[in-house]
Formats: sequence, C-alpha cells, structure tokens
Amino acid sequence: MEAPAGGGIPHNVHNRSRRRKDRLSTSSNNPPSSKPAAVQQWRAKHQKGGGAKAAAKSRSKRTTGNDPQARRVAKARPPPNISPEDEERLSSSLLDVCTARNLIESEDGTARRKKAMRKLQRMLQDWSGSLVKGKKAKKARAKAAGAETPPILLSFGSYRLGVHTPDADVDCLVLAPRHATRDDFFGSWVRILKQKKGVEDLHPVSSAYTPVIKFVMDGVKIDLIFASISNEVWLREHAQCVKSGDGGAEDGGSEREVDVDDSLLVGLDEASVRSVNGVRVAQYLLSTMSSPRQLENYRLTLRAVKEWARVQGMYSNVLGYLGGVNWAILVCFVCIRHPDASSARLLHLFFETFANWNWPDPVMLTPEASRHVPPRNVDARPVWDPRENYRDKLHVMPIITPCYPSMNSSFNVGEPGLRRMRDEFRRAARVSREILSGTATGEDGKKGWSSLFERSGFFGQHGAYLRVDVAATTEDEFLRWFGLCEARMRLLIAGLESDEIRAYPFARFYRRDTKEEYVSSFFVALRFASGVDRDVRWGERVSEYLHVVNSFEGRTAGMDLRLELLKRADLPRFVFDGSEMLRRDGAEGGEGVRMEARATPSLATRKKAADREVSPSENISPLKRTRIA
Repeated sequence: MEAPAGGGIPHNVHNRSRRRKDRLSTSSNNPPSSKPAAVQQWRAKHQKGGGAKAAAKSRSKRTTGNDPQARRVAKARPPPNISPEDEERLSSSLLDVCTARNLIESEDGTARRKKAMRKLQRMLQDWSGSLVKGKKAKKARAKAAGAETPPILLSFGSYRLGVHTPDADVDCLVLAPRHATRDDFFGSWVRILKQKKGVEDLHPVSSAYTPVIKFVMDGVKIDLIFASISNEVWLREHAQCVKSGDGGAEDGGSEREVDVDDSLLVGLDEASVRSVNGVRVAQYLLSTMSSPRQLENYRLTLRAVKEWARVQGMYSNVLGYLGGVNWAILVCFVCIRHPDASSARLLHLFFETFANWNWPDPVMLTPEASRHVPPRNVDARPVWDPRENYRDKLHVMPIITPCYPSMNSSFNVGEPGLRRMRDEFRRAARVSREILSGTATGEDGKKGWSSLFERSGFFGQHGAYLRVDVAATTEDEFLRWFGLCEARMRLLIAGLESDEIRAYPFARFYRRDTKEEYVSSFFVALRFASGVDRDVRWGERVSEYLHVVNSFEGRTAGMDLRLELLKRADLPRFVFDGSEMLRRDGAEGGEGVRMEARATPSLATRKKAADREVSPSENISPLKRTRIA
C-alpha cells in the first residue's frame, strides 16, 4: 500500500510483523521438483496459514512453471511490442544519452588509469622485495613461502566490469606471497605511499569490514585491498602472464585478467576471503555473458541503472540503499533471464522485474546447493541462510553474491531504503514503458530516455525534512569527522523510523564549504501517520546516533554536527533541480515542526530558543553530552 501523496499514512502500513513473511527461495537453476523433502516441510510449516493452506498455495504456484524466480515476477507486465528497428534505435539513443551525461571515459582518461596501475604494480614489486631483505633472519622460510614471486594486482568493481565513469575510483586487489602480511601492508607499504611523489589523499582504514587503503595516484582514485595467499605455485605462474593495467573497459572487457579460482581460498582468513571475493564476483558476472553483444548490452544497461540510481539519490551502501556490486548483480540477473534482449528492452525489464519483486525473497544467480558447499580443501564458512541464521531472516532486500561463501551484499538496506526503492522502481517501470511505446517526453521536448533521468521530485513530495550538517574547521578534520558520521548515518535513519513515522533518506551529501568551515549536508524526508502528534521528542529518536558520534575519540573542538527539522518551504535552494524548484511553492505544504539539535556544544552560533517550536533541552535531554576541551 502506497502512502497518499503529501498527506498522512495509515498506521497499519507500518506494521512490519504483519508485512514480513517467512520465505525460502531457490534459484532459477533449482526447479521445485528437485527440492529436498525437508525444504518442502519447512515451507509448509512457516508459510502463513499453516500446513493445508501452504500446500494449496504451493500447488497453485506451480501453474506459473518450473522456474521459482519467474513466479516472483509473475505480476510484471510484458514489455511493449515494438519493431526490431525501433528497438535498435532506442538502444542507440540510450547510448547517446549515457555519453551526453559523461558516463563513458575518454581514451585519455583510460590511458591515465593504465599508466597509474603500471606504476602501482612496479611499486608493489619493489615493496615485496624490500620485505625479503628486511627479514634476513627468516630468509629461508621467506623463500619457501614464495619470496621470489612478486605480488600481482587485479582490478574488480566497475573498472573490471567496464562500466566505470570518468571520476570513478579503481578497485584493486593485491595478491601477495606469504612473506607479505596485512600488518606489512598497513605499515611499511603505507609509509612508502606517504613518501611517494604523486600520491595524495592517503587514508588507510585497517579496521574496516574489508580493510582498505584509499588514495589518489597521479590523479587516479584508487581503493586498494590486500590478501596474502599460500598457493605460491599459482601466484608464480600467473605473475608471469599478468599485464599491468589490463582489464576494465580499455580492452573491451576484463576477460584477459587472471581468474581467481577456488583454490586460492585455502588458508585465508575472513578479511582475505572478503577481499578475494570482490574479484571473484566480478569475474563471475562477466562469465555469465554468452556473447560479446550480450556483454555490451549488459554494460550499457548497468551504466544507465547506476546513473538513474544516482539521480534519484539511491546509490549508497552506507546510507541504506544499494552500491555498485548490488546493482551489477541485479542487472546480471535480468540479462541471464533475457539473453537476447537489447539494452533498451533490458532496461525496461529491469525496472519491471524489481517493481514486482516479492521482497524479501532473495535474488540469486547460482543454485542454492552450490552456495552451501565449500570448494575442495576449503574450510566451511558461514553462508547466507535464513533457515539457520535468525539475523539473515531479518534482511529485507537480500541480493546474494554468487561465489562461495555466499553473502547478502545488501544487508545494509533497511525498511526506509527498500520502501523508497520500490516506489522509484514502479515509477521508472512506467516511464521506461512510455519510452518504449513512444509516448514519453524528455527534457528537450522530444521522446527519449532523458525523461528517465529526471529527478522524481524528492524535495517536493514531503511535508518535513531532517537536515544533517557535518562540519569541521580544517579539511583534514572534516574528512575524518565526515567518514565517521556518514558510516553511522543508518543509526540515525533507523531511529527516525517507527510505526508512526516514515523516513525517506536521500543518498547524497551536498558539500557547501564556507570561509569559516568545511560542511556537507544530508537530508531525510519524513511522513507522519494520520492523527500523529508531530511535536514529538526528537532527541530520543536521534540519541543513539548522537551518542556514537559523541564517543569518537578523535573528535576535536572544530568538529560539529547539526540536526535541524525543516518544513518543505524552509529547505535551502541548493537541494532543488530546475523541475523541483517549479513545484516547490505550488506543492501542498506540510505541518512539520522546526527544531535544531547538536551532538555537543558547537563553535557555531546557536539560534535563539524563541526561533524553535521545540526547546533545546527537550530535544537533547536524553543525550549524555560529552565535554570538548
């Protein structure tokens, strides 16, 4: 049930316990007839209504065919019937729009990336050699561990898939011999980067879920992760054939890069497995494309989907939406199901498929059985399994990685993000259908794809918005402070969400530096259930988030966090695009309250309490303040 535009919403739409059902899904390669008896019994026991009802429901589902994934999109409308000529024209037009939106890198940009990666490969070889010399007491052991074999550099992510934009970073994995450890990587290797000319904005994050070093080399943004492998024979053999800088869009695809096989998982710790699986997932997605044409269509469709998500403010793992790997798996799923479809048709089928998807049923590219069985000689590891793991059962939008150990790549998505993505999938399905049928009008007054990339009016649809300003007096302080506040922002969003209030985050930070401070702004739209008193104790809802950021040991007096609840009419002009500005004054106003809250006392001047409809003490009373020296 969708919320009425601009108004209240009934309480019952928020009842998560009533909306959620226990579901067990299988992949498109595992037909119902092959399910074990235990799985059938699990379905009968857990599906709403109990045994007899569930059995009848299961029998009725079989009329949709033997493809379990097909049943989840049975409600989807078939795409419009258009001629092959029109379909080819629309695909060509989609490419033109993507090019005009600067989504495809120039040859000069590609050459710069290749040059930076070659330089990085040479530096890694020198670093590995220096480690051997520095460990003379362990020389024999180091040699046996493959000390004479240099590390190899492999790309993954958007660069490996060939869909990166000109300003995108390059995700790289260092596969190193055993004598190079993660401590060395975040120790001596970081020191080398600090001293290297051309390296800027160096940020090692050793405590991250997947430890990473972020930096810029010769103008190219790089995210570098690490794994030390025990298979020295494999490493030595492949080190000879790796071409530095190969892979990505510049060679028409990354198929020539070294494939990381299952044997490399032997002996790896959890962090290394996560690091290696970034490459394994990318190579798996590429391997599913049966022809160069299908690969070309996949890339163009993925470029368009990612740009659409950015425009709508829904491209961010950290903020409760989807990131690059999530979108890549979803588009791959549609391409596998429609191998002969053009990019124009694939784009429409993508939106139609997931506008009608029965979440939390998972999206899976591989058979269920293969996700649970470890490769030979590889230790068994936890995999995503809602039958065995209660936390997995709570995931609202599971998108499962295709390589062992399979994980939910979208575990960060919560109810607010899923709700908004559903709304936008439906809108995009309607717009793309109009484009295919020739009834859509774009920004330029002509029928075309430009209408798909128009923002849906986020800042004109709701009555109240929470503005979050992250600020600091120096750039270095700002980067550290912003990283913490952004990483914990999901706590804030979850605190705002309740049976009475719906939260709609917009996944974009607006950088608005001044002479006094560096500042970035983030917005969450709010809708209230019918009859709910909007003069609520907001401090209690944001207290957990504020407690976490207040506890940051590296915080200084120059770091500030400001929260302000605004009516639609009070939103700053910089958040509106042209079409939203036209709708701003004419839209029905909300009845949101206005308040301001801070994580701790700030250097910035406070507004007078008389300007607020909620007093400062009422907002902040649940929060234990931290004194800043």
